[in-house]
Amino acid sequence: MLKKECEDCNRLIRIRNLIRYKGKLICKLCKNKKSRIPLCNLFTIPKSYIPKKKKEKIISKKEAILPKIKGSKIRKQKSIVYGMSLTMNEKQFLFGKAIRNGLSYEDVIKKVKMNTQFLSELVKKLRNKNKSEFEINRKFKEEFAKLIS
Repeated sequence: MLKKECEDCNRLIRIRNLIRYKGKLICKLCKNKKSRIPLCNLFTIPKSYIPKKKKEKIISKKEAILPKIKGSKIRKQKSIVYGMSLTMNEKQFLFGKAIRNGLSYEDVIKKVKMNTQFLSELVKKLRNKNKSEFEINRKFKEEFAKLIS
């Protein structure tokens, strides 16, 4: 049987097991190793190629970002509803902040409920005093900002 040397690893290999790869006669093992190198480089993508939206998601998962205070939220009127309440995102932020401070789960739930009741009572009082919607919204945002800090 006719044997030749692999040009990469310099081993004697049968000619039928040699492959011409980029102008060289190399064995199948060397060819597999060389073809795997670009695949490995695909999985280590540099950060400059990651789109901006994915970068923002990665950053937001690492750091707790303050929610944007939306203020009033008008609900469908089934009965007398005053229309100001915390959004789900704002409640989740208050919940996470209280847990990070070391409160137990039941205490956190009570605290968030108390905060939402406090804000809804504040809105009722301001409406009874015939304040404008703009001023009610401003007061609501101020009180929520105090709860966050």
